Amino acid sequence: MRILRELVRVVQSDACIELDTNRTSVPWRLIGATVTVLAGEDGIVVSHGGAEAARHEARRGRRERAIRPEHLDGIVGAGGRTARTDAALTAELLRPLAEYERLLGGAWRWLTTSCPTRSSACWSG
Repeated sequence: MRILRELVRVVQSDACIELDTNRTSVPWRLIGATVTVLAGEDGIVVSHGGAEAARHEARRGRRERAIRPEHLDGIVGAGGRTARTDAALTAELLRPLAEYERLLGGAWRWLTTSCPTRSSACWSG
């Protein structure tokens, strides 16, 4: 491939870089990273840290998108994917409040009549 231009781009939140109004995907793990883009007659090569991250054919039009589905695998919502639900994690996060109160040694009591300033005197423990 004959290199015409070497550019630096930042990977956007949709795992794409922009080149001449066209959007080109790169692996999702590079979101926010600065990458080097080599644009040639036949296509573009995107590299990060000296290693090739993506290669796409040249786009001749404007506002076109070159997207590889495998580049989006880690993005929730891409391709109709939903967030992974892990039953053990969900159970861990849905503990009863009484368990937290037991671990902390009591509960907050906001009694405006006996504690109008809501000071530490309202803590029961």
